[in-house]
Formats: sequence, structure tokens, C-alpha cells
Amino acid sequence: MLRNNEYRVVECKKRAFNAHYMANWVIEDDKILETNMNIKSIELEQNIIEWLDHHDDNKRKQLIDNIFKVFEKCEIDDTRNIKKIKSIIKIIKEVKNIDKETKKLMIDFINYNFL
Repeated sequence: MLRNNEYRVVECKKRAFNAHYMANWVIEDDKILETNMNIKSIELEQNIIEWLDHHDDNKRKQLIDNIFKVFEKCEIDDTRNIKKIKSIIKIIKEVKNIDKETKKLMIDFINYNFL
């Protein structure tokens, strides 16, 4: 979870992970349209940056490992399955065993991207 502040926000037809697929980008006159981040994106980015600023690479790796462990325990092998109510219930049960900081970041991330 490294960061680079040199990015462009592309206008797209979808949101969250689906916004990263080029097929969903808005193109006019052979130009990719740019836009600004919405408030939810800004809040998520601020939460992630704040968390990154206070944690070393080992803790960052632990976060990613925890996310994948939760997904694995919940039998989520495709991000589209996160929206299913059974998956949401399983995730809620699993995050109870994670430290408060990581839990908040995970829940914010899942809320923004999948709910």
C-alpha cells in the first residue's frame, strides 16, 4: 500500500473498482474526460492516507493479509459476491476478531466499494 499523489481522476460510467476498467471511462472526441473525486472518494482517501502515515510496511502488509483472510473465511473469491447479504453477515462476524483501527479501515473500504 504505497501511495503516489500524482494521479488523474477520470470521468467514468461506473464507480469503485469498476471505475478502473478502461471500458467504463468517458471518452469524447478521442479524449479521456477528467473530473474531480466525489466526497466519498475524498473521505476514503483521507482515511487511507491517515492510516498509512501512522503505520509501517509490516502493519500495511498485515492489513492486506487480514482483508484477504476475511474474504477467504467468508468464501469470497469474487468482489461481486461482497454485496450478497450472506457475505455481508459473514464479514461482520469475521471483523470482530481484528484490531479496531484495521476494522474501521476495512469497513470504510467495503462500504465505499461494494455497498
